[in-house]
Amino acid sequence: MHLITPIDGCILLHLPGFFLNEVKQICYGDLGCFSIDDPFDNTLGFLPESPEDIHFDLTLYTRNNSQIGVQLGYNNTTSVSSSSFNPNIPTKIVIHGYMSDAFEPWVLNISNLLLKKVRLFVIFNEV
Repeated sequence: MHLITPIDGCILLHLPGFFLNEVKQICYGDLGCFSIDDPFDNTLGFLPESPEDIHFDLTLYTRNNSQIGVQLGYNNTTSVSSSSFNPNIPTKIVIHGYMSDAFEPWVLNISNLLLKKVRLFVIFNEV
C-alpha cells in the first residue's frame, strides 16, 4: 500500500521496498546467507542478487592460454576438473570491482604481467 502524507507543505510518498530492501537476509545454498544488519549495514539496504541472476562466471588463464581463458562455471566442478587448473600451482584472483568488467585494460594487463613474471594461474570474475 502506498501512503501519501503531507508534511509542512511537502508530500511524503512511502513506496515499500523502493528505497530500501525490506528483506533483511537472503540465502544462496552453499554460499551461505547475506544480511543487511550490522556489521554489513553499509549496502544502502540492498542484498546481493543470486549468482544465476548476475551470470557470475570465472575465467582461468595460464601461460599456455593467456589470451583466451577457460570458463569455470559457478558451482560446476566438472568445469574445474576438466580444465588445466592444478591446486599445487599458486593462483591469483583478480576482482575487477563493481563498476568495471573483466575486459578493462588494467585487468588484462595485470593478468598478462602476472603470467609472464611467475608460474601461476590467474582467475578473474566476469559479471
